[in-house]
Amino acid sequence: MPVVITYKCVLNEGIHARPAGYIARLCNLFQAAIDWENTRTALKANAKSALSLIASDTLLNDECRITLSGEDAVSYTHLTLPTN
Repeated sequence: MPVVITYKCVLNEGIHARPAGYIARLCNLFQAAIDWENTRTALKANAKSALSLIASDTLLNDECRITLSGEDAVSYTHLTLPTN
């Protein structure tokens, strides 16, 4: 069963290269598929790809829906996304 997490971007510069790389490295530790959707733009991204995350155009205060699907999806609920 998929796990859905809502994330409000608190980064002043939004999701740019450095936080996107961090998120992608973190997500690649797991086997589950991870979809990132910016609800402002309706753009979707593969959270395991820094370039895909950057292309989602996630800016300060954008709300994102992160959907995790796969065996280890529940393991993600304790992970922390960038806050500064």
